[in-house]
Amino acid sequence: MSKKYIELPVKDWPNFEMSWDLTASAQHFSDDGISQDDFSLAYKEPLLIAWVKMHELDNALYGHSIRKKEEIWSIGCKDKVAKVIAYCVENKQMTPAHIQPHKSLNAITIIGGNHRLAVCRALELEIIPVLIERIYENDLKNIINVDRVEEAI
Repeated sequence: MSKKYIELPVKDWPNFEMSWDLTASAQHFSDDGISQDDFSLAYKEPLLIAWVKMHELDNALYGHSIRKKEEIWSIGCKDKVAKVIAYCVENKQMTPAHIQPHKSLNAITIIGGNHRLAVCRALELEIIPVLIERIYENDLKNIINVDRVEEAI
């Protein structure tokens, strides 16, 4: 099903919206394949949901996390991008990307969700949710404007 979307120009994508799964029980999906048990060991409490402007997040990304809208098919795994599109076309919910701010660099890296963010970027979404550890909330707010922060459902 998803293969038909590979290399398809954004203007030819079917209409769909990103629907977000903001539940704590789904957060392990944000780290691209980590099991619920391993996620729970790594993160003792649910991650926070921060709503941020996509362009501000993009401007603050560091190193391998940086991508441009026009690189939707040229960087990363084309199959993963196509799967995100197919998932959304089927009206399934996606877990937001997991990010980590780095105060010393005044920058942000993506822990998991590069392909989800690539699709958000291609759709030119203005505000998106991202997941962050509670200890990094203030660091994130010092790097980019945060619309709001919520507890997971």
